[in-house]
Amino acid sequence: MNQETLKKYAHTLLKYGVNLQKDQTLVISVDVENKDFAVIVTEEAYELGAKEVVLNWRCSPIARQRLLHAKESILERPANWIPEFYKQYIDDKAAFLSLISANPKALEGIPTNRISLQSRNLNKALSFYHTAIMNSSVTWCVASVPTVLWADLLGYEGTDEEKIEQLWATLLKLCRIEGVEPKDTYRHHMAKLRHSCEALNKLD
Repeated sequence: MNQETLKKYAHTLLKYGVNLQKDQTLVISVDVENKDFAVIVTEEAYELGAKEVVLNWRCSPIARQRLLHAKESILERPANWIPEFYKQYIDDKAAFLSLISANPKALEGIPTNRISLQSRNLNKALSFYHTAIMNSSVTWCVASVPTVLWADLLGYEGTDEEKIEQLWATLLKLCRIEGVEPKDTYRHHMAKLRHSCEALNKLD
C-alpha cells in the first residue's frame, strides 16, 4: 500500500478517531509486527502538534509464552508499572489509540484457568482505566491494521505482500478512506450523521 494512502488513514484515525489536539500526548498500543504503520501514525501525530507519542508494544507470541510458562504468582499480581503507566497518561489527558489485528488462535491451547487468572487480576488493576474509557473521560479509538496471519484466515491468496495489499484495500474501503464514491467518503458520512443528529435533537 502506498505511503500517502497510509498517511491518509493515519490522519483520519488521529483527527477523527481520537480527535488529537495540539500539545496532547498520544498513547499507541500496537503489535510489534505493525511497527511500520506505527511509525507513520507517530509522524502524523507530531505533524498535528502532539506533545509526545508513547508506544505501548504488544507481541502475541511472547504474551502466549508468558501465559503458558510464567508462575501463577506472576499472573496473579500485575507489575506495579502497568497501572502506573496508564494512570500517568490518564492524568495527562492523553489520547489512546489501539491498533489491532485479528488473531483468534492467539490463545489456542492455553489453559483457560491461566487466561482468566491473568485477565481477572489485570482488569482489577486497570479498573480505573476501563472506567475512563467507558465514560469517555479520555479520547480513544480502536482501529485495524492488516497482518499476513489475518489475511490467511480470511482466505486471501498470493504472496505475503499481495495478501497484505488486498487486506489493506478491504479495510480502507470499510473505513471509507479509499475505493468509495466521493459521496460515501468518511467526511461526507460524518457530515450526514451530524445532520441527522441535529434533526433528531430538534424533534420534540
